[in-house]
Amino acid sequence: MALDKHKQLNRKQIEACLKSATDDLIPNVLDRIDLSTPQIEETSVSKPVFFKRQRVIAGLIAACFCMIMLAGGTYSYQNSRVDSVIGIDVNPSVELSVNKKNRVLKAEAVNQDGMTILKDMDMEGVDLNVAVNAIIGSMVTHGFLDDLDNAILVTVSNDSIKKASNLRSAVVTDIRTTLEED
Repeated sequence: MALDKHKQLNRKQIEACLKSATDDLIPNVLDRIDLSTPQIEETSVSKPVFFKRQRVIAGLIAACFCMIMLAGGTYSYQNSRVDSVIGIDVNPSVELSVNKKNRVLKAEAVNQDGMTILKDMDMEGVDLNVAVNAIIGSMVTHGFLDDLDNAILVTVSNDSIKKASNLRSAVVTDIRTTLEED
């Protein structure tokens, strides 16, 4: 029991020492505060609302910019991707790579005579029927098609059989009209 009293006394002494130490640490500045002048709190309601609106507008502008870039990238990708490859063979062989809008992306000569046909021709971006007319006209000019007995082989490669068939028919029709004119 004497031990419990001793522990309790020590505990009371420790608490008193801690209390006096904390009281000395906390400054008493209440006497120095001038309470005669009114204290005005500066709170501006318009500033935070303005900044919130500004953030929202900036976010919307960024989202619109991202959508425009995405749409432009998709459009550019779709128009620069080869959709069909069209081969025109007599003896000079030429291959035309076209996009979904039937614009020529690339014209390649398969053999040496094909290089003669495509010499000084820039087919990139040209409509398919214009490119076919130019190639057939060049074949006639260079003497590869001198009479109607020459056979022209037209091949179309596309993932869709229906589109390949339609495209082949259009190219054959363009070739016929060009040969009839020449």
